[in-house]
Amino acid sequence: MTPRGSPEQERGRVVVVVALVNAVLFGGIQFAQWFGWGGTVVLAARGLSADQVAAGTLLVLVVDLGCVIGTVLVAVAARVGTLSWGRRCGVVLAVAAVAAGVRAAVLGRLAARVGALDDIVDWAATAVGYGVVVTSALLFADLVAAEAAQSRARLDEELRAARLADEEIVHRRVVADRLHGRVQNRLVMLAAELDAVAADLAVEDPGRAARLRRAAERVDDISEQDVRALSHELFPVAVDVSVVRAVLALLDRLPTSTTGALELGAGYQQGTDPQVHDPFAVRDRLVVIDTIEEGVTNAVKHGRARHIAVRLDLVRGAAGTRLEGEVRDDGRGLRGRGLGLRGLERHRARLEARGGTLRLRDDPGGSGSVLRFTLPVSGSPKPARLVTRGGEPRASVP
Repeated sequence: MTPRGSPEQERGRVVVVVALVNAVLFGGIQFAQWFGWGGTVVLAARGLSADQVAAGTLLVLVVDLGCVIGTVLVAVAARVGTLSWGRRCGVVLAVAAVAAGVRAAVLGRLAARVGALDDIVDWAATAVGYGVVVTSALLFADLVAAEAAQSRARLDEELRAARLADEEIVHRRVVADRLHGRVQNRLVMLAAELDAVAADLAVEDPGRAARLRRAAERVDDISEQDVRALSHELFPVAVDVSVVRAVLALLDRLPTSTTGALELGAGYQQGTDPQVHDPFAVRDRLVVIDTIEEGVTNAVKHGRARHIAVRLDLVRGAAGTRLEGEVRDDGRGLRGRGLGLRGLERHRARLEARGGTLRLRDDPGGSGSVLRFTLPVSGSPKPARLVTRGGEPRASVP
């Protein structure tokens, strides 16, 4: 049994609607042709009264419409849409030929007899017309079904991509939590145990105690710098709250030799509140934060920047709302380093897969580089307010 609302049922409805519209138009054209060629005059010439002429005219209209509509209904009842095109054409032509014969037999009594050849030509033309009415509806339904299938395939692909992205978020969160909650805690316990052993050996073997303390310090460094940093890279702090909070947390982790600032454009200030969940899905926030983090890391590591400015804005247009992001630094820029987009290729691919863009170039107004990216978004965020941090605009957070 075909499920209700299935593609087959939808295609069947399209066939019925289009074929009936075609049938009414074709039947109306046939009646208009009969009327224009003096059909009523022929009836009157036979000595019929005005009422009889009117009745005959109505009969012609009913037959013209009834035969072609009957062709459509019989073809639909025969489920021609489920057949191969060869069988479709055979069934449709057979039904059309019979319906055209019925029309010719009924209306032949009301028309002027010209000759057998004219009757055959009229019957054949009518049969072909009926066939075109049904066949064109079948063709149109197939086109609609093909487009619907493509739309469903695109939707399925988007849903699969969204599910994969959501699964990635879950795995990233789990791994980040385990790094922070298990690995880091074990490293802390190991460092504490090394310190305890060093304390026991402080009098008996000061040299070994000193080496153990240095080892404990290295373990602490690994725990605080490497493991914590990796945990933050997998699932950035505050990314489940908003983009703004996650960016601020990222800038707060900059080395002391580098300052950072976040600026929100006018569109963003009118559109979002960093203290609550913004309109971005978590998977899109991760793309934004990962891109910004890559730009910040490149600016510090390769550009040796002393100051990094991140700017976010929401731009509304006919095509929807898009996020425009920028990471600008005062470092050495790209000249002579050949960095280009090689380190950002994965991030550009993720943005482009969501309809966004990414571009890295030298800052035309300074010595550093500028990373710009866009990402389509949706939603109706609330206004934000900014406070200053060291003279630079910064979104406020509690």
